[in-house]
Amino acid sequence: MNKKKTISSWGNYPVHEARVVELSAILQNLQTLDSEQQKITFGNGRSYGDAPLSDTIISTSTQNKIYDFDSDSGLLHCESGLLIEDIINQFLPRGWFPQVVPGTKQVSVGGAIAADIHGKNHHKKGSFSESVESLTLVLPDGSCVSCSRDSNVDLFQATCGGMGLTGIISDVKLKLMKVKSRNVIQNVHRTSSLKDTIDFFMKKDESDYSVAWVDTSCDIESMGRAVIQTGAFAGDGDLDYHPKPAISVSDFVPAFLLNDSTISVFNTLYYNLVGRESSNQKITAESFFFPLDKIRDWNRLYGDSGFRQFQVIFPLESSFDGIKALFKAMKKHELISYLAVLKLYGKQNENLLSFPMEGFSIAMDFKNKPGTSALFKHFDEITTSYSGRIYLAKDASMSRECFEAGYPNADKFRQLRKEYGMDKTFNSLQSKRLGL
Repeated sequence: MNKKKTISSWGNYPVHEARVVELSAILQNLQTLDSEQQKITFGNGRSYGDAPLSDTIISTSTQNKIYDFDSDSGLLHCESGLLIEDIINQFLPRGWFPQVVPGTKQVSVGGAIAADIHGKNHHKKGSFSESVESLTLVLPDGSCVSCSRDSNVDLFQATCGGMGLTGIISDVKLKLMKVKSRNVIQNVHRTSSLKDTIDFFMKKDESDYSVAWVDTSCDIESMGRAVIQTGAFAGDGDLDYHPKPAISVSDFVPAFLLNDSTISVFNTLYYNLVGRESSNQKITAESFFFPLDKIRDWNRLYGDSGFRQFQVIFPLESSFDGIKALFKAMKKHELISYLAVLKLYGKQNENLLSFPMEGFSIAMDFKNKPGTSALFKHFDEITTSYSGRIYLAKDASMSRECFEAGYPNADKFRQLRKEYGMDKTFNSLQSKRLGL
């Protein structure tokens, strides 16, 4: 029996005592799945809430082999523990890049599927699952099934976005896209209000990639002013990709160093200096897609109490009013987000629990301190009032009522779990809280 250890996701909140086993050990003896011990798969720990936490954690960290790559089609066959970083390191110099990447390259392929991650190009390419040709799923009875849009479709649509609750993803066939450079041509724009920011996206959605850093520390009239980055891969033929090592945060830093005052000063400087409109800047793909990866373990900057991220998406017709209501709630609770990012999304896919829908999403980081829980409860109410939904990969406190309102296929997902016996084997703290 493995000893229990304290484990958490990226926000260092919540923390949980769990027994950790390697996926390799499970695959060698699939009968070990058939037990009363509640378990969930754990990738590289880059989700923010309690979705990857359970009594038993199945780690995929050592399952990172590449089986095959078709240089004509870009089809990659790999194990689920392979990181996005590993894919980029090996294939960007050869002119290939993942079709969809999140804000960090430190995400496993299995985790990207389980959360059905999205990136700065959802309005063009959709979610990560759109590039998945097929996956192998280990079910509670130990059987392995291949799932795709053509085979075991019910399992495919439940697994993509299903937060590990349908079984263990062991290997994946993933289609990469051809690129001609390691560089991105970036344009930077500045807006003066939330309305200006949303109007910009609605008029400029032809960009391949787009994202907005949003200021939430200013006065209520200006909240939502943004520095918007749009971009596309360059065509200069420069594929000489050599990632730079990240600066390390070796230990938890004193919490007082990151506070409302220092963030307000930073936001003002960033908006006024970095946000000056500029065109046709050539920057590395690493800088464009993964700016926070330059600081390893940056989550420790929030101190040993951790932080919580809230990410919500609203339909197009209610996005402005919904986000504005969130800003007003923050003012009422006298809290600000230390990092806020806004994106425009394309159409919703057919997966049962995928987060994106056509509309605007905002993700906001909050230091875990007195008052944060009350604010998040208020956020739940606003989410429901404006027909939004909260991202399961960023959630540690959503109410079941808010979940039910935002995810209309929840009952279908529960029924499938019960049919395959998944509800007896694969569970997380989140699934128990939400009744999944």
